[in-house]
Amino acid sequence: MNRIPTTLIDGKTGRPVKALLLDNLTVAEINEVEKQWVIHRREGATRLHKLGLAVPEHWRWDWTEKSEKLKLLAYRSLGIKCGNTLQGLMMISTGVRTARMEPDTGKPIVYIEYLESAPWNVKPIVDEPQYRGVGIRLFEAAVRLSFSEEFNGRIGLHSLRQAERFYAEKCGMTAIGPDAKFQNLNYFELTREQAQEFLSEEETS
Repeated sequence: MNRIPTTLIDGKTGRPVKALLLDNLTVAEINEVEKQWVIHRREGATRLHKLGLAVPEHWRWDWTEKSEKLKLLAYRSLGIKCGNTLQGLMMISTGVRTARMEPDTGKPIVYIEYLESAPWNVKPIVDEPQYRGVGIRLFEAAVRLSFSEEFNGRIGLHSLRQAERFYAEKCGMTAIGPDAKFQNLNYFELTREQAQEFLSEEETS
C-alpha cells in the first residue's frame, strides 16, 4: 500500500496539518472503520433529531457490505489518515463505466462509487469538525488516479442530493441529469479540460 503525503485543515486552528492518502485499503481495514463510524453515526442521528434536522442521506451506507466489491479487480478503496485515524473513505472503479460527455464519449473513466467523510468531520453532526477538506482531497486523488490510468482525468459519479452542490461547485463537475437506471440520482461528470482546471486550482490554493 502506498502512503502519499497530503494535507487537511485542522477544524480548530484552521491551519494545514499533515495527512496520508492510503491508496489500496483492504477489506479488513474498511470493516474496522465501519465499526467505529457506525457508533458516531448513531450519536449524530440522535443529535440531529433533537435539533429537528435531517440525517445525512449516506448514513444508510454500510462499508462492510460495500467492501465485498474489492474482491473484483476493477475496484479499489482509498482513505485519508490523520491523527492515526482514517478521516475519510472512497471506493472507485476503473474502466467499468464510460464517459458521456464530448469529446471523450464512450472512453473509460474513473467512477467514484462512494465517498464519505468520518462523522466527526461533518457539520451539523458536530459543531466543530475535527478536520476539513477530506472530501476534496479524496476527489483530487480520484482525478490523479484517472490521469495515471491514462483516462485524462475523466471522472463520473452519481450524487446523493445533499452532495450535489459539493460536486458542482467545489469539484467543478457537470451535472448531466437524473439517471432513471440509478435510483434517479443526478449523474455528474468531469471532462479532461475540467480535470486540468481542477488540479491547477488545487495546486495554487
